[in-house]
Amino acid sequence: EDVLTLAIRSWPDESKALEAKVLLGIAQFYAKYQGKFSHEEFITKMNVTDINRIYRRAQYHMDDGGHASTATAKALEEAYNKGKRTRRLESK
Repeated sequence: EDVLTLAIRSWPDESKALEAKVLLGIAQFYAKYQGKFSHEEFITKMNVTDINRIYRRAQYHMDDGGHASTATAKALEEAYNKGKRTRRLESK
């Protein structure tokens, strides 16, 4: 439920937000950072991030041999952290 809410509220007018690659990427991001990120901040950041940019960054990460959902989660992490000097999410 949280994953669908994040997708719909992040890109309300974008049908690509409900594609499996995006939903699985959000699910992976959510599982990895649960309790470490603000849902509202995620939505605010994604509202100003073109979903096609998420797709391009995910493709870049897949070119390095990553799985689609992992690559999308990484692209979401990058978008969430963009412009932040503090409270950045760190990959482990």
